This record gives sequence, structure tokens and C-alpha cells, in this order.
Amino acid sequence: MVDRLSLVGLRFFTHIGCTAQERQVGQHLEMDLEFALDLRPAGQGDRIEDSLDYAAAAQAVKDAVERLEANLLETVAERAAAALLAWGAHDVTVRVRKPSPPMPGTHAAHAQVEIHRSRPPL
Repeated sequence: MVDRLSLVGLRFFTHIGCTAQERQVGQHLEMDLEFALDLRPAGQGDRIEDSLDYAAAAQAVKDAVERLEANLLETVAERAAAALLAWGAHDVTVRVRKPSPPMPGTHAAHAQVEIHRSRPPL
């Protein structure tokens, strides 16, 4: 069994959308990050060095996406996953939600993309 550590509902401001107006104005996106790792050493030793520093992980994602201008949520998710893998995570799930996406003639609470990425084995 694999343990999981999650950060749910992170909010980041970025410039995203398929129209120039969306990208110019910018908007908040919500993001969930999930890490697969063995949490037994941290639980037994009560040491952050045996776990994942989720504040540092959140900062790595913030640095990767807040200055981003992109058309797609998929781009935001890929950049967030790449930042986390480069930072040292081995296996991540990234969910990115765009509240109230513009869709003429209908409404959705949010649009969401979910990706799973792993570092290649050495």
C-alpha cells in the first residue's frame, strides 16, 4: 500500500484562457496536489526530513505557475507536475480547477484537469 499526502484547494493567480481577454485579466485557479510516498518513517520518527515539506512544495508550484501565461489548464498542470518532480517528488497527481469557465449558453461550477506523473526510474 502507498501512503498519500495531499494539499487541497491551493489558489494561484495566473493568466490563462483561450481568449486574449481572459489572459489579460487573469484569474485564480484552484489546485490539488497529491504525493505518493512512504509516510511510516515520518510517523514513527516525527521528523519533517522523513516526510514532505508541503510548504516548500506549494511554493515550488506557485513559482512555476503564477507568472505563467497559457491557453490551457493542461499546460498549468504539466508545469506544476514538472516543478514538483524537479523539486524531488517521485509520484504526483495534480488537479487544476478553473472556476466558472466561460461557456456561451451554459454554466459549469468549474472545469478540471487531472494528471498523474512520475519520475523515471534511475
